[in-house]
Amino acid sequence: MHKTVIVKLKGGMGNQMFQYAFSRALIAAAKGRGDTVHVDYDITAYTSNGRVHADTLRTFDLQKLSCEIPLASERSALSARTPYGFASNILRRVLRKFFTPDIIHYDKRLLTTPYRKYYEGYWQSEKYFKGIEAEIRKHFTFRDPLDPVAQAMKEKIENDPYAVGIFFRRTDYVGHSDLDVCDEAYYSRALAKMHELVPNMHLYVMSDDIEWVKQHAKLPEDATYVSSPSISYIEEMEISTACKHHIIPNSTFAWWGAWLSTNHDKIIIAPKLWSKSYNDTNFKDIIPESKNWLRI
Repeated sequence: MHKTVIVKLKGGMGNQMFQYAFSRALIAAAKGRGDTVHVDYDITAYTSNGRVHADTLRTFDLQKLSCEIPLASERSALSARTPYGFASNILRRVLRKFFTPDIIHYDKRLLTTPYRKYYEGYWQSEKYFKGIEAEIRKHFTFRDPLDPVAQAMKEKIENDPYAVGIFFRRTDYVGHSDLDVCDEAYYSRALAKMHELVPNMHLYVMSDDIEWVKQHAKLPEDATYVSSPSISYIEEMEISTACKHHIIPNSTFAWWGAWLSTNHDKIIIAPKLWSKSYNDTNFKDIIPESKNWLRI
């Protein structure tokens, strides 16, 4: 059987990467059953009529990685998402024949049930792409070479056996009723645990508000601050993959930087609470079941 489905891409880079990884899992699962699934991608969250939305805080980032991204036309995406026209907005709340809900946790039925026409969700779990990790890493290699400043920083980290990346997410998280959860107490516990496990740790600090971190975060004096205007956020993710260990907040961007690290003995510390308002079972699968990942 040959089937074409559409996967919606939305959110920031980390979310897009989870959505893309899920799409590759759909393809792999179908192949395992002797079927063929072709995936087109709906990027109307970022652009329509050939124009980038000026009012969105997010950009379409997967094109900066080695991903295969055939795009769905706006018409086909709309048709698949709303097969009954405006009535679909009502019917989709009742019926799930054509739609998946905004799923965050792992639901194995999505890879085994008959194919829907349109997939919209977050799918923030490594469980979806277990068994195809090498393929995901291949697709998530960075297309463009690093600028000299970023390259020098990456090489410094690669040569540091005790490099610990620590990421502070602020900007859109500050004051957010759901996401603002990684406070001073979390970082204090995380640093204490990492120091226990990596006594000679050297911190490499990354943040979307690095000046705030320099002024307020209680970090060792020898910490190296990675983030700067001369390093793009795409370069920052690539740099973070060179760290041997990681302390991350509730950020999918930081999650992928840690996951893409190739250090087999890496330690990744993540917050036990990922969101304030969502039922915690929604995020129960976001941290891999591995001795390398710790939730505190």
